[in-house]
Amino acid sequence: MMTKKFSTREKVLLVILAVALVAALYFWLVLKPSIETMSTAQTEIDEIEESLASEEAKAEDIADMQAALEEMSGNVEMKSTITPLYNNFQYLLTELNSVLSSVDGLILNSSDLVFEDGLVNREIQLVFYTNNYASARDIIYKLYSGSYSCDITALKLSLAQADATDLTTSQVMVTTTIMYYEINK
Repeated sequence: MMTKKFSTREKVLLVILAVALVAALYFWLVLKPSIETMSTAQTEIDEIEESLASEEAKAEDIADMQAALEEMSGNVEMKSTITPLYNNFQYLLTELNSVLSSVDGLILNSSDLVFEDGLVNREIQLVFYTNNYASARDIIYKLYSGSYSCDITALKLSLAQADATDLTTSQVMVTTTIMYYEINK
């Protein structure tokens, strides 16, 4: 067996080498993975905070919408209508005449009747002018909540004059399609 006695200088160099080796192993095996884990964790925390802020904003929007729906539901009366027997057109025109008597420039078109499953679908297209948005809204509400079963399937409000800018004070053109229902016996 070989035995050699190390000099003091060699012993110092071996100790320095051992300390350097331990420091390198500590850096590569402990410190560097810890730093990377903390960096990754911070990135994930930032992403989660952004996601949380987005979800909180969505929750706030949903709460606002629910409050608005509750407010609107308190202001809306339940629609009470009848579904008349087929060929109710004369009575329907009488009702439309009473609702639309205050409008200007009325155009009324009726599409072909659709017979299906014991019902008759009568589609009416209306174009008319009102003095402002509020009167257009009132007329549309009266059409929808009239005596006979119907659905408003299309609705467009626009300013009647190209240079007008305010719906509350300018004349409004209303284009709507209403589907009336009748029973086919």
